[in-house]
This record gives sequence, structure tokens and C-alpha cells, in this order.
Amino acid sequence: MPSPTNWRPSTAFVAMASMELVSYACKQAAQQLGRQLHDLNMIVCHLGSGASMACIKGGKCIDTTMGMTPLEGLVMSTRSGDIDAGVILHLAQEEGMDLSQFSDLLNKKSGLKGMCGNADMRSIALAIESGDENAMIARAVFIRRVRKYLGSYMVQLGGKLDALVFTGGIGENDVYVRREV
Repeated sequence: MPSPTNWRPSTAFVAMASMELVSYACKQAAQQLGRQLHDLNMIVCHLGSGASMACIKGGKCIDTTMGMTPLEGLVMSTRSGDIDAGVILHLAQEEGMDLSQFSDLLNKKSGLKGMCGNADMRSIALAIESGDENAMIARAVFIRRVRKYLGSYMVQLGGKLDALVFTGGIGENDVYVRREV
């Protein structure tokens, strides 16, 4: 977290991305490709009700979408993902929200649910078929955020990608989302 040094906590922040899941996905991809993990550059997209991405260079994770908490990064079913910190200041000043209300808003009432009232991508796809504009926007924002990180990670890998790995319910089962990413 970029901040004045006197604001930094004494203990280091640890990204909360499930490294076990990423490690397993990478090992499986290496096996399927018939290559050694340390020779591979991959991007792992865990897309489900919780969502995160990891950039793997030479078999080692060099970046992830999650920060100290799962709120950073991708839009999720009920979590906001990246937001402008000014939103919190605005809501505190204009709406009188307190920290507990912010936590509830960002963790439980945002993301896909906040954009279209539904937290399940399968239901969102059905709503889109019925012409629900908010559902269309929610899915488009979800895909755009994945693409944004995908582009960033491609730059970090110098354009050399051996595998784009999808895990999670959306990543494994939603053909439309995978194709659009």
C-alpha cells in the first residue's frame, strides 16, 4: 500500500490469494503441456463467486490481483474489487456511512450483486437472454476487469505466455466469459 512510512504496519501484508489452488493449477497445466513448471509462463484465472488472478513467470508467482484482503482486484459475486478510495470518503461525507457499513457494502452488497441484483453468473446469463441491461453491464464489467489484469500480466511476462489457465465455476463452465476474456 503506497503510503507515508509512518502509516505502514509493522508486519508485512500477505496476499490472500489461495496459493495452493494456483500451485495445483500450474502443476496440472505443466503436466498437460508435458513441460517443466519452472520453464512456463502462465496466467491463472480463478473465476467463481470469489475471483482472483495470478501471474506466473518461470513457475513462480510474481503478481496476484489480491492485496491484504480479497477486496482488491477482480469484481466478484458480492465484493467490489478495485475501487477508487475517494468513493469511501464521498460516502462517509455525503451519506454518513461508518466503517461497519463500508465493510458490509464492499464485501456483501457490491460486485455482480451490487450491479444487477444477482450474484450468480448463471442467473446473470439468463437475465441477459431476457434483455436485462443491468445484467449485461455486470457481465461486461466482470470481463473487462479480467482483461485489464490479463493485459498487465502479459506485459510483465514480456508477451511470452505458455498457458492461460481457468479455474472456478465461471472459469471452468462459462464458455462465453472464457471466449470474451
